[in-house]
Amino acid sequence: MSMKQLMGYDLDNILRIAKLQRRRKALELALPALGYVALGAAVGLGVGLMLAPAPGHRLRQDVSDRIDQFRSRMAAKGEKMVNATTQG
Repeated sequence: MSMKQLMGYDLDNILRIAKLQRRRKALELALPALGYVALGAAVGLGVGLMLAPAPGHRLRQDVSDRIDQFRSRMAAKGEKMVNATTQG
């Protein structure tokens, strides 16, 4: 190919002609992997809950209680932070 023929091509076209491709960024590689890890964790959690030795109603009650405890702890910490910022 001569330079005249190459005129009008952009970098992607030239790389395609040379059977090359752009190097992928680390973030482009890491994000799909993190998505698969999160999906695997969610599936594992679901399977673990389904195979738990506790009956369903007791398991749901335990999960609900833990969520309520977490919410109350976060609310208390939030109030503490608000009080600290308004007093300081």
